[in-house]
Amino acid sequence: VPYENHREAQIINRCWTVYSLLINAFSPADTFHLGFPSLVETAIISSDLQINLPVEKGFILLLREEYEFTMHNLVINSYSYNLIDNSGNSILRCDRLPYHQTDYKRHKLTHPPHHLHDKMGRICSFTGELKDFIDLVKKVIGPQG
Repeated sequence: VPYENHREAQIINRCWTVYSLLINAFSPADTFHLGFPSLVETAIISSDLQINLPVEKGFILLLREEYEFTMHNLVINSYSYNLIDNSGNSILRCDRLPYHQTDYKRHKLTHPPHHLHDKMGRICSFTGELKDFIDLVKKVIGPQG
């Protein structure tokens, strides 16, 4: 039971870290704040956090992180961070699928297998950090309302 409590605590901590990054970068609707605890509960059960967050100017963030544990440490096993427009077009998409080793200019990725697909579908280097994705999103959507 102590190991399960430790796992649960790490998932909760990661979820609230994600929440903090999002609310500090954007101005989510009250429904996001009210619904987030249920997303955390689902993540505890499934080791999978999924967020669909409308942000300014008709853009939507779709975030997914799948967690696993190595020894007693939480690891983000896979993730997908997406910015789409209100028509469903992908603007930015980041993941760590191992298919790409170089960017669109044929330079080695700086943090393989992490990479970003831009609006034109080009592969670019990416750190794999949600904070860095949020920073890119803020540049794309520009100053808020």
